[in-house]
Amino acid sequence: MQRLLLALLATGTAASLAAACGDSFSPEGLAGTYSLQSINEEALPATLAELGSNKLEAMSGTLVLSDDGTYNLTTQLRTTNSDSTSTETASDHGDWESEGTEITLMDSDGGRIMGDVGGATVTLAIFQVPWQYQR
Repeated sequence: MQRLLLALLATGTAASLAAACGDSFSPEGLAGTYSLQSINEEALPATLAELGSNKLEAMSGTLVLSDDGTYNLTTQLRTTNSDSTSTETASDHGDWESEGTEITLMDSDGGRIMGDVGGATVTLAIFQVPWQYQR
């Protein structure tokens, strides 16, 4: 996930986090597997960065919140340049906690990702860009 985050930072991409609304959940109610649906309201594949014929796209992703308070976050990326295309999987893991409709992911490197929970949707603010996951 660090590569993905660094790629996002390098692009200077920033937008407001879309506030998700919904019921309050206990951690046990949030545990499960969520699939990435959109980034900054763009359906997948979503362009994360583009410069000339070079493009970085998120193809798919998964957020797994476990009952024991740990998470795994994976994103399948496709990089295209003028003469080739490659794919890789970026991943991150750590602990998570929630209070009301807010969720915080704390990665193994000490970083934090904040987000909101509403219904079966988790919206994470990755460099202030909303990444929406749905159960």
